[in-house]
Amino acid sequence: MKSSPSGLSGRFIDSGPCEAAFNMALDDALMECATGAVTLRVYGWEPSALSLGYFQPYGEFEEFEGVHPIVRRVTGGGAIFHANELTYSLTCLLWSGSQFASISGTYELIHGIFRRILAEMGIVGQSPGNAAPASDVEDSGYCFYRSAEMDVLVDNRKLIGSAQRRRGDRFLMHGSMVLGKNPLTPGAACLTENLSEVSRLYGEISLQLRGLLEEALDLTLYDSEPTEVELQLARRLVGEKFAHPDWTRLR
Repeated sequence: MKSSPSGLSGRFIDSGPCEAAFNMALDDALMECATGAVTLRVYGWEPSALSLGYFQPYGEFEEFEGVHPIVRRVTGGGAIFHANELTYSLTCLLWSGSQFASISGTYELIHGIFRRILAEMGIVGQSPGNAAPASDVEDSGYCFYRSAEMDVLVDNRKLIGSAQRRRGDRFLMHGSMVLGKNPLTPGAACLTENLSEVSRLYGEISLQLRGLLEEALDLTLYDSEPTEVELQLARRLVGEKFAHPDWTRLR
């Protein structure tokens, strides 16, 4: 692992709503092109889509083929139907002493920030205890129907789930926060029953996430767009990987 880069800087990218294959391709490209700069990206999904964890069998979700776009992530975990949510990704180089050096440390940092955001809204963000959360469903393949130790719950139901991928000296962590009721996993927590509030919550929470990450890392995340190199790689990955049936049906 490398030593800490000098002059650590950061970028903030708000991609807005994008197609499923492009969302996953750009996250992958941002990881592949990661430098000393921390990149925080927020985005949505248009149209709504189903993402599978890297290790999940496609056959379990084949019924959605032709109904919703299906994409396979490079990260593990359960399937997510992306609708009425805020999705984030964080990419950076790994270095000695970094808060991102350990998988658990990165979860603690990011999910701790989300708990602070919830606290500022007057909402208590919980961690799973010894008893299974009310949103857990036995043998479910859905991320929000199965909990992990560092997930964030509200009223004993899962609200935020994240996953990581580490590739050499680079890492990607991305995850979803349910803003409005999810039509495929309605048993999960959500922040509002009023779907007209989703857009406002997306904007407000994105800014809170940005500000608290800046505070935690003692840096400024400058408004940015993906570089042309990152975009070219993302477009190539759409065709060669994330929109290709060989990748989607990998397992």
